[in-house]
Amino acid sequence: MVNESERTSNRALRALIAEAGCTYASLARSVNAVGAEAGVGLRYAKPSVAQWLDGARPREPLFVAEALARRLGRPVPLSDIGMGPSDADPGVAPDWDRLDPATALADLGSIVNRRTLITMGPYSLAAAWRLPDWEEIADRGALVATASASTAASGPRIGVKDVEAVRAMTNMFCEVDDAHGSGQVRETALAYLGRDVAGFLRADAPGPVRRELHRAASMLAYIVGWYHWDSELHVPAQRLYGLALRLAAAADDGPGYATVLRGMSVQAGGLGHHGTAVHLAEQAVTAAGGVGAQPLHRAFVMASLAAANGGRRDRRSALAALTATEHALHRADTASGPTGGFHVASFEHTIALTCRGLGDVRAGAAAMVRSNRARPASERRHRAVSSGILAELLLDLGRLDEACAAWADLLADREHLRCGQVDTAVATMRAKLRPHARVPAASALLDRARPPGG
Repeated sequence: MVNESERTSNRALRALIAEAGCTYASLARSVNAVGAEAGVGLRYAKPSVAQWLDGARPREPLFVAEALARRLGRPVPLSDIGMGPSDADPGVAPDWDRLDPATALADLGSIVNRRTLITMGPYSLAAAWRLPDWEEIADRGALVATASASTAASGPRIGVKDVEAVRAMTNMFCEVDDAHGSGQVRETALAYLGRDVAGFLRADAPGPVRRELHRAASMLAYIVGWYHWDSELHVPAQRLYGLALRLAAAADDGPGYATVLRGMSVQAGGLGHHGTAVHLAEQAVTAAGGVGAQPLHRAFVMASLAAANGGRRDRRSALAALTATEHALHRADTASGPTGGFHVASFEHTIALTCRGLGDVRAGAAAMVRSNRARPASERRHRAVSSGILAELLLDLGRLDEACAAWADLLADREHLRCGQVDTAVATMRAKLRPHARVPAASALLDRARPPGG
């Protein structure tokens, strides 16, 4: 415990606050928001910032640095806020050539399973901007994969069947997620990735097998990252996405790299970082390839650019991306795998999100209705999330009875799901229906959604 008289004024922090042009109260709110993304409840207020300026140290200084980084649009290490050396990067490791994905996957699984997410730092907006684009990383990635083959540990030798097993497990996890929610498979998938797949990455293998193993491991890491995002565990999600990128680079897999960047764009947009979402989506489109790209995968990736531009209120760019998505979807003639699946319901969902971002609530609601009608019965989780969004759009249009019907669909699907996004949608429903509690349909939904003991 530092004695009050021994504290010294934190001039570095004071200078950054002035540069950012924020009040003490607004900075405190920003730090609380960063903490919320990491699953840490904070209640900082204006006096807290005053105490930091007087030399007190918050329990989570990385959250303060990240809040200021977002306001300033550049990385802010701990040393710049007068709170110690920045010897731990909370985002994606920039030196990919020295990163061992197998060790990183095993370590990440251990940290998450111990529920010590705070040791990972906050979701890092700065890290999202430091990611290399595909042209920059492609050649280095191929070399890393080749080098890994020559330095693999002696012992068990893996082959094509092992790679096929990783892909089969990925498909199985995705099927369970679609029907029952990511909460049913998240921890199991993470354990498999950090133990079995990490072990495969350390084993001996022929060069072509090693490359395909990196490709398969990248897609599984992406899926597990998506599960953590879907459970609103944004810090491990960002770390897993970063490792998935590294593995895709090692496999010289541009489409896989694009898929992961797309997921990162969706995460950034969901957190309200719309400029970053556009940046990541643009990188994803580039990595996916041009004219020679597989049409269904291009549609899958391009859709994220439409939604991101919608969130940024860039109507012209959003509509152009929607048109490109539709053209690519029309050219597609085959189904894609779990990391690139895209169909009519997906496209209508993208239209709905884009229109909502642009402020066109009526068009957004109409598109979401079409999406749910076209949604395959097996995609229960997607339908539940869409129903929640649809209900909010309908309520904004003053169509309470229709909104209640959509929320009833959400609750019906929720009975079969374990999913953070769905739980959040139900919490949103309760908050939005309370002012209408005297309406019978709203009252019935509130009773059905009453939390245990509530």
